[in-house]
Amino acid sequence: HETGDIDETVQKMQHLVEWWNGVSKTTGGCIEPTKSWWYLIAFENNNTTPKYKTFGRSDHVLTCSDNNGNAHELKMLTADSAQEMLGVWLSPNGTDTHQVEEMSSKAKELATFASGASLTPYEADLALRTVIFKKFEYSAVSLNLQQHKYDNIVSPILSCYLPKMGVNCHVPKTIRHLPQHLQGLGIPNLFLTQNINKLVTITER
Repeated sequence: HETGDIDETVQKMQHLVEWWNGVSKTTGGCIEPTKSWWYLIAFENNNTTPKYKTFGRSDHVLTCSDNNGNAHELKMLTADSAQEMLGVWLSPNGTDTHQVEEMSSKAKELATFASGASLTPYEADLALRTVIFKKFEYSAVSLNLQQHKYDNIVSPILSCYLPKMGVNCHVPKTIRHLPQHLQGLGIPNLFLTQNINKLVTITER
């Protein structure tokens, strides 16, 4: 983008913010400036390799008025800055570091909580399939993680729940994820879930 194109884009974005805020106010709502942020995406070539352009906070500004009509400057983030959107930490450049950290932290928390619980094999199996893995499946469609990252995330959960299910926690992955009608445990594979959900989303569109 040339500088003029960037300035024009920011002007259009400012108009869009004002329009959207006006529409929200007519229905009794309002954009909350302190909970809002924006990204300015542009690329520059470095030895023919495109990379995200970095902007200073004062280079371009977007403002939004609160419910009292007071104008506030919206926070501008860089392309590698992740923010939580609908429960998933995402960034324009696709960096998944923050989301992986959040999922790993949640997995350890769930494993710690369950380690002190007295669960029957049936209860442990039911919790693992219908509650624990569902928490991670929700965000999987928005991510692009490799198998080893998912393995690392769920490792503390499986180490805790498999013994409670009466299963050796070192059972081979093939048996772990193989469907039950083929004599496997049928435990969801988040990597496969991620990619199947993406295909379903694409085909439905």
